[in-house]
Amino acid sequence: GNGDDDDDDDEEFKPSSSWKRKRGGGGGGAGGAAHPHLQVPPPHSSSLSLSASHSSASHHPHPHPHPPQSRDHPPGPVVSGGTIDFPLSPVHSRLICTLCMGYFRDPYTIAECLHTFCKSCLFFAFRSGFRRCPECETSLEPDPFKEALSDRTMQTLVDKIFPHLKEKDDRDEREFYARRGIRMKRDHSEVEENAAKTEAG
Repeated sequence: GNGDDDDDDDEEFKPSSSWKRKRGGGGGGAGGAAHPHLQVPPPHSSSLSLSASHSSASHHPHPHPHPPQSRDHPPGPVVSGGTIDFPLSPVHSRLICTLCMGYFRDPYTIAECLHTFCKSCLFFAFRSGFRRCPECETSLEPDPFKEALSDRTMQTLVDKIFPHLKEKDDRDEREFYARRGIRMKRDHSEVEENAAKTEAG
């Protein structure tokens, strides 16, 4: 009816065997992506450095030498002094939700087939009546919500490889609450830290 946006959204979404191709159109742009601020850059020849330390910095003061690149074989990982340098292109597609075409945000993995999607993308499909994996169409009856599990390992991986995405999400969340004058929920680590200070003091 008039003014009821939820009904309009549900009418646009028609679960079928090819529904994932009808949504969004790919590309991660603002047009149909569920997370327009998590746009996916093309997987060009950029590389990434991961350090074994617990530092959040992703830049290292000393560049690591790279072996000469052969045209026949893409460069593999290079381990040097507790740091692993590797090309991003081979793992790029494994970090993208096929529903919104953005990097995973709060990823959920379906236990039956191990396909992973953003929680909001997957749960939107389930609430719209879809009862199969959007990737391989494995049946998730009777309750698809029980078949999807939070994938903290995948989220940690995305956060480590793309720390700027988490920082932007955190900044956007703080701004969202500040603009509306709403007090943010405290993070579990913040609650534990405050409790430890109270006990020590």
